Amino acid sequence: MLDRKTLVIGAASLAVGVAIGGVFLGNAPHAETSPVIQAERDFMDFTMPDLARSDETRGTNEPDVEPPASQTEKDFMDFTMPDLSQSQGVEETTRHGCVKPARPQWAVNRSPQEADNAVLLKAIYDMRRYENIIETNSCPCDIEHPSWNSADQEYNEVATGKDRAEIQDLGGEVLREVARLL
Repeated sequence: MLDRKTLVIGAASLAVGVAIGGVFLGNAPHAETSPVIQAERDFMDFTMPDLARSDETRGTNEPDVEPPASQTEKDFMDFTMPDLSQSQGVEETTRHGCVKPARPQWAVNRSPQEADNAVLLKAIYDMRRYENIIETNSCPCDIEHPSWNSADQEYNEVATGKDRAEIQDLGGEVLREVARLL
């Protein structure tokens, strides 16, 4: 009888023989390929079929062509980065449906040395917003997010001719007033 060790050796020998035979069959010149050998090769083809292709097109050697994507798919799968080099200037909508007006162009993307000017402008804007909300005791969109024109005008009146340190001091005072209003 055959023991376990003999069966393992026999199976390993068979596997090596099949591998060596596959090498010889795979390297045969095309001119010597007989129909019998070709049938054996086709039968021994262990490559996975392309399930995306229909039965009619599997036999052809055409390259896979994906169907064109619909516009909805293109919009949904668009992972390209937006161009952040230029300000969009688009007004954004809050979660309550109010449209927040865009900041004045001069206050967008300031350098660190000029950021204090934009901070002062934002502080003036917020202070006037909160004062109007408290005075009217209501919060419609035109009061919660007013135009930047009056804050810009007030900034120009207050900050004209001031150096950086004075603008920082003014910004601190206005921010303390904003914090008091909240």
